[in-house]
Amino acid sequence: MALRFLSVMLLLGVASLLHAADPKEQAKKDLAAVQAYLAKEYPKKKWAVGPARLDSPVLQQAYPDRRFYYVYTAAPLPPGAFNRQLIDAYQKRMQDFRDNYITVTLSLDNQGAISPLKTPGDYNNGLIAVKTDAAARIACAAILSLSDGSNTCPEALTAGEIQLENSAKGWQGRIMKRNKFQGTVQLNPEGKCIGVTRLNLRPLPP
Repeated sequence: MALRFLSVMLLLGVASLLHAADPKEQAKKDLAAVQAYLAKEYPKKKWAVGPARLDSPVLQQAYPDRRFYYVYTAAPLPPGAFNRQLIDAYQKRMQDFRDNYITVTLSLDNQGAISPLKTPGDYNNGLIAVKTDAAARIACAAILSLSDGSNTCPEALTAGEIQLENSAKGWQGRIMKRNKFQGTVQLNPEGKCIGVTRLNLRPLPP
């Protein structure tokens, strides 16, 4: 009887572990947690895209114990011609955009804690140790994947897309995505992110 009881408990334990590791179940929990966080931290705010998971081999390498979600809203584009009526309409859309819409990228750790990525230092939480050019390239690709600066949408990038420079000041990673954005990440000699920028390159309407 005791042996049967131990066998049943062992099977239940294994099933519980398998269930906990189920990616679909984890994704459901993550999404619910993100939605609750957004409702609490950004009440009455709206967005055009998301909440959406951002995942890639580079992100898994750079942040093995983190998962990432984002919401995004593109800013209205200005009119292509100087027309008072068009300009007034654009200014109204911009005011609505500033007052009511957000873009934010969120990091989730294995304990369920959620934090927004707002400053360069935020990208260091959970980041792998950077001591080589290969690790620096992965880190820069991951950070630039997550960045939403200059009203650009996060997107998965690869390490091969990063142009890397190594100097006494650390590493600088750069990328140029035509008609999308150009980005730069600065890592200090200890491999910590101390700067990240994205410049929006979306073309204006004709």
